[in-house]
Amino acid sequence: MNIRAVFTLLLVQLPIATSTSLYGILSRYLQEVVINHGEGNNDTDTQAAVNYDGFDDDYDAREIVNHPHALEFKDTLRFGEPLTVNFRNPNNFRNPDKWEHVQTWIGLYQDTNRKLSKYTTPKESNLFAWLNVCNAQDDCGEEIMEGSVKFSAENPQSDWYSNFPYHPGDYLLCMTNEMRLPDASTHTHALVAPCQEVVVKPPPEKMEQKARVQSLASTVIRGADFTAYFETPVAVQNQWVGLYESVDGLQPTGNLACKALLWTYTGCANQRGDQTGYSACAARLKNGTITLNESNLVDDTGCKTETDRLVNRKSRPWPIKPGTYHLCVMFTSYEPFRLYTCSDPIEVERRRKRNEITGEEENDRPVNKGRGESAVRGYTKSNTGGGQ
Repeated sequence: MNIRAVFTLLLVQLPIATSTSLYGILSRYLQEVVINHGEGNNDTDTQAAVNYDGFDDDYDAREIVNHPHALEFKDTLRFGEPLTVNFRNPNNFRNPDKWEHVQTWIGLYQDTNRKLSKYTTPKESNLFAWLNVCNAQDDCGEEIMEGSVKFSAENPQSDWYSNFPYHPGDYLLCMTNEMRLPDASTHTHALVAPCQEVVVKPPPEKMEQKARVQSLASTVIRGADFTAYFETPVAVQNQWVGLYESVDGLQPTGNLACKALLWTYTGCANQRGDQTGYSACAARLKNGTITLNESNLVDDTGCKTETDRLVNRKSRPWPIKPGTYHLCVMFTSYEPFRLYTCSDPIEVERRRKRNEITGEEENDRPVNKGRGESAVRGYTKSNTGGGQ
């Protein structure tokens, strides 16, 4: 039995009448032992420091031990399911001599291979979504000790890059105080309580196996719209359809990041979405039709190097060059793009004109093999904020 387990057992067994100050001493010592001697990583970043001196003297420390997270939520989510978190902040942090501003917020962190510690603030590079306790990313302006927040594609915006739905895997949910010095010269973060695990389950097999997207025409004249019917038995927020080049005559496979040429949300029939202030589509549509044309070009400056971006700006891939393509309905909105179902091939043909003498149709002009069309490459599907 480790040190943490021993102290947990001790605190649970102490009678209710025992002084709350004793609970506080033991609980704080327990956290010191855990942080300094062992569970999780040994990150010494000042932003990962945890300060437990802020607990109220009258707060029952057994609640910290038995219910250490101060958060209530569904800890196993279906793919595409929003995450609602009810919270109660036991910290009530006060340190007026040092910190001028304290903002409490709740963050969702990707915990690949479960390597993150529950007892230190994870690094920002792992942060996928966050909300202040007033259920907004703006400062709350007042102290809120209990309530709820919701993570989804809907307002209020809770993510960094429209990255909902979250990929299947392990995450940590952490309630944190952000504290700033009076002169705003520095700030730090302190966990209100240990982080808690969240698991996003893989999607059901029928999401991909029974979904379909099909062009209404197997042949499209260069410069014409692409119109298609889609059907998705399991629809999710931010679901979209993209146009991809065929790979050796076959459907594209693997991670499709940086390969889409055109895209649109299935639930909103546009790239803007249906939310205020940022691009996201919360509407879920199981079936319908979509249209792709020049207004649906992908323009993701976050996908390529600076040199590639300069080239791609000059070679906007419209009209789509002749060749074989596929439409793919996509179930995730950030890399890697591995959950999707693609259509049968679509042939894009050159425009034809009628010879005034013979009456026969002829190609309007040869395909340009120079700097223009041969230089066209795919972009990532993106939305406002650099979604890939």
